Amino acid sequence: MAKHIFLNKSSLDGRVLEIAKLFEKQGIDVFDLNEKMMHPEKDGDSTMVFLEPSLAHTSKIFENISQNSHVFGYAKTLDKQILKEKKIKYTCLADDEEFVRENNYLTALAMREILVKRYKDDKGLQDKKILIVGWGRLCAQLERVLNDVEIHVLNFSKDKMAEIKERYGDKSHFEYVNLCKFDVVINTVPAKVIGEKLLSSLVMRTKCKHLTVMARPIIYDLASRPYGFDWGNFDKEKFDYNIEPSLPGRFYPIKAAELIFKKMMRDEKPTIVLCIAGSSCSYAKLLPIIKRLSQSYNIIPCLSTNASVPNRFVDMVWYKKELVQLTGNQIINTIAGAELLSSNKKIVASLVFPATGNTVAKLANGITDTPVTMAVKALLRNSKPCVLGISTNDGLSGNAENIGRLLNRKNYFFVPYSQDDAISKPFSLVCDFDMVENTLMDALKGNQIQPILLRS
Repeated sequence: MAKHIFLNKSSLDGRVLEIAKLFEKQGIDVFDLNEKMMHPEKDGDSTMVFLEPSLAHTSKIFENISQNSHVFGYAKTLDKQILKEKKIKYTCLADDEEFVRENNYLTALAMREILVKRYKDDKGLQDKKILIVGWGRLCAQLERVLNDVEIHVLNFSKDKMAEIKERYGDKSHFEYVNLCKFDVVINTVPAKVIGEKLLSSLVMRTKCKHLTVMARPIIYDLASRPYGFDWGNFDKEKFDYNIEPSLPGRFYPIKAAELIFKKMMRDEKPTIVLCIAGSSCSYAKLLPIIKRLSQSYNIIPCLSTNASVPNRFVDMVWYKKELVQLTGNQIINTIAGAELLSSNKKIVASLVFPATGNTVAKLANGITDTPVTMAVKALLRNSKPCVLGISTNDGLSGNAENIGRLLNRKNYFFVPYSQDDAISKPFSLVCDFDMVENTLMDALKGNQIQPILLRS
């Protein structure tokens, strides 16, 4: 299967060149977006397209993109007719919560660098008052990196008033605040919310009836077009107004490119939910299997309640970091988080591995009181297969009945298993870890791999 990636090679955005390098390292051909699009030569070939933020997502661009391409961009609204006609799959990067959070963190770090450089000959940032316009995902990251300054928030949403007031107290403002009270104003809202009423607080009328701009504040606009200021009759050239687009690409092009690359590669793979139950003695053996699976699947890790607690086999703090590093996704460890998986249309299956006797019993009896059992239920609701890799000491005693129920139930598939120690533990069953991938492949086709029972 061949893959091609098209992007704007002449871009001034530092991320684009770094993205190209990352794809080339994977052996994927990289072409210029301005060249004639290559159509897939064989079934299974795929074409990806990256549209950087500065590129307008116009109909003209999509007319040059070949059929069945997978396009990644930042625009929320597109010409749906062209997408439908050309069977183009479009992924908006701004819709991915994990990507947005990490990208916003880079934006916030860059904003701090700008401020530190601006005030390098002063007392630094410690005595500065900063107003953040808009209370959203970027505001949270700015607050995180500007933790040594006095932060105020200006909000325009009535629905958030009570929550913001509770969090910030007298440092929260609704619709209006005297802007000249602040050293820095940072706008994060991509709409013209700052108009004449607010801007009037930045000017004073002289004796000659001329308007003079106050010395403070320095204004930074981090929002995308149309930005946050409606200047109207005001001359914005007289203000210390700075538009700062694409900060991650300018300050951290390599890190920003890695975020985009990981997102694009994840979305090219089918997604599975890896549900890890409480068989902690098996955890160390899981990591190489996860590494192999990640080559073919985008893996969302989900830990049961018992899997998250400390144990004598592995350091769980380290283990969780390894899971995030290997999969590129955050761990789901709440029932509420697991329930949301049902709306993720990219997920093709759940893999409960290892599946303890406790988890098997709950699944057999319809009990959903852990993140793992809720994740399985949420996906079975959409007829997504569940693959069980059992590891239980009572598989041939107390849990034999539950295993039998699931064997006879639709959309459940078992990794082949056997007694792991027939002499010392005659009732214990464990699956063959080396057969997980093949079992999953067969399950996605609706087939139970055979033989299901292995010789000890």
